Amino acid sequence: MAVAAMIAWEWMIREADIVGQLTWGQYRSGNRPAEMQLIHNKNNDDEPLRMPLEAFDGQLLFPELEARLAVLPKRGSLMIMRNAPDRLRREHLPYKLNYFQKLARKILDDAQLQHLNFESFRNGGDTDCANAGLTDQETMALDGHKTRDMLTIDLARNMQQRVNGMLKRRALRTKSV
Repeated sequence: MAVAAMIAWEWMIREADIVGQLTWGQYRSGNRPAEMQLIHNKNNDDEPLRMPLEAFDGQLLFPELEARLAVLPKRGSLMIMRNAPDRLRREHLPYKLNYFQKLARKILDDAQLQHLNFESFRNGGDTDCANAGLTDQETMALDGHKTRDMLTIDLARNMQQRVNGMLKRRALRTKSV
């Protein structure tokens, strides 16, 4: 569950594209050892979004997530599998989306985070992009949105963005020409 939350935050993909969908074969595989191939099913994309895992100089772009993936047990072709083996089959099974959503809701409620849902991790990644000053186009390239209208729905406007905006405006007004 924790790795799935990190994936949703870092790679900004929906839980439906993580649970029962995200495979080890999409991660640093074949002729793309520095990429993760992400599928955004809601967008009806024919081609996966090729997320770079390294900068051009070889620097890891997601070091914390990749450290977690390095120790995540590979219990099948899917990245996200149940922690405990099924008591009848005695093997680790993939999550079903409905069960995953109920478990995520329970974890968030137990942590007294009732105002969040699992989609909050993806949306939080989008907001993090805006706080960092990424352009809409850069954010859309990362999260797979096709239109600015959809991006606007997922972004939370906050004080960090207002401060960043005012600093940029002030810098423009005060720079010597």
